[in-house]
Amino acid sequence: MAATLGGGVVAALLCVLLGRIAAGFPPEWVESWSAAAPASLRPFLEELAHGFAPDLNQDDMPTAAFLAVQGALWIVMFCTGWQLLRRPDSPVVLVTILGFALLFRLLLLPVQPIHSADAYRYLWDGKSTLAGVNPYLYEPAALVMRERGIDKPTEIDGRFYRGRPWTQSDEQRLDRLAALRDGNPELYERITDANLPSADPPFAQGCFALASRLFGSSTLGFKSVVVFFDLGVIVLLLRLLKRLGLRRSGVIFYAWSPIVLMTFANAGHWDSIPLFVFLGSISLAMRRKTWEGSLVLATAGLGQAGLLAQVPVLFRLSWRHLLAWLFIGLLVAGAFAPFVVWQNAELAPILNGLRWTESQQPALPGVFLAVERLCGAIVPTRADSGLLALVFCGLLFAVFLILRTSRPVPDHRSVLRKSFAVAASLFLLSPAASPGQMVWVIPFLCAFPKPSWLLLMLTIQATYLQFHTDYSGLGSPSAVIPWVHLAVWGSFFLVCLLDPVLVRVLDRPVSAPEPDSDPDPVLPS
Repeated sequence: MAATLGGGVVAALLCVLLGRIAAGFPPEWVESWSAAAPASLRPFLEELAHGFAPDLNQDDMPTAAFLAVQGALWIVMFCTGWQLLRRPDSPVVLVTILGFALLFRLLLLPVQPIHSADAYRYLWDGKSTLAGVNPYLYEPAALVMRERGIDKPTEIDGRFYRGRPWTQSDEQRLDRLAALRDGNPELYERITDANLPSADPPFAQGCFALASRLFGSSTLGFKSVVVFFDLGVIVLLLRLLKRLGLRRSGVIFYAWSPIVLMTFANAGHWDSIPLFVFLGSISLAMRRKTWEGSLVLATAGLGQAGLLAQVPVLFRLSWRHLLAWLFIGLLVAGAFAPFVVWQNAELAPILNGLRWTESQQPALPGVFLAVERLCGAIVPTRADSGLLALVFCGLLFAVFLILRTSRPVPDHRSVLRKSFAVAASLFLLSPAASPGQMVWVIPFLCAFPKPSWLLLMLTIQATYLQFHTDYSGLGSPSAVIPWVHLAVWGSFFLVCLLDPVLVRVLDRPVSAPEPDSDPDPVLPS
């Protein structure tokens, strides 16, 4: 109990420090610190006066200080979790974990989003839908292209604009968007991916429209909803761990995860909603509620397309589940259909959004990057090698998925383990492996605390270094980032080899299940 309480207090103080860093320290404080510090540290200290203001150049933001605090939060989470795995579950300890988890989120909710502007884009897409404009048709920068007369692909100030001519119908819709921009100038100016079409699926667009209706341009209101579902994920994880007879204190690896805290409470990424729905579908599948589970899983897939790969894990391809498969397919197609026919958008805008986002998103794609480099020796251009690597990784994932789901599973724990394997492989093969994407893997670490993945939870945050084009003394990212790739993924795969030994230390025998629990019921084949 003392370790949990002490760790929670330290983590809470670190969250307060993050809020101070995001807002910026008083200039006179920073000047006094810089005067007393070695010359090598002064550039990093000077950044502390800037904070993470949306209109600030990212090179001037205190990313180094942010990563230091994130590393300290990870150490607190890891050390506290290590101690809890050695002890039986305690109701007092669980309440303490949950109480601090709530406190951390409340402390980070009002903090300026750090290196993220996704919440602003979500609200803009929602407002576009409410204004009667298909969110897939026009990227926010379409207003800039019309006003500047950009009718062909053009690069301006490092941003690439597709450019195209406008019909009379386009002009009328763009007039509505211009009115939205003029009525919400601060929201529009803070959109950093304005030159990219929307890539969020239909379920997401519906949530964005509802949030815009309820909260207007308030990111705090939107983030509050995100945190509500984030807390719901913790509740579902506790129920799942209890059902499987596993230590419920393992929920700390999600509840106190610095990646989860920053992704949801601070940045307001909407993924907590489909993540909550996905865990609900797992619970329904374990209770043999095929139709309800397939409906819920299809809904989650409409929020995060990668979740559709979980269908063969939860509902095997058999005559028994064939109708559930067809039902999921019809739901997905039916959700996209209105946006395809709305204002004659067709399918191209939706595919453009997916393509542009994947090509522009900063990430540390480990396996994908290695495959792309190999493909670069075969094909002449980088674009061709990227496409070939995407196809190859897709086929590799398909083969893995078939092999993992071809045999029936004997119990619920095996289902969860296979679901973990599918989510992990999809993340590893993705061209956009980043902290925001890792939140789909972290819930599984509460049941299977593998040291390699717990370590990756820390090192993957090196992604934030790519927001700097120059870091004093380090040189350009073209020289630094390859070494970051090697450090992040080299350490991960090395520890993967040691997992069987390290897990014996971390993963203690589970506590005895309660009389009314059913830890390993047989699943239908």
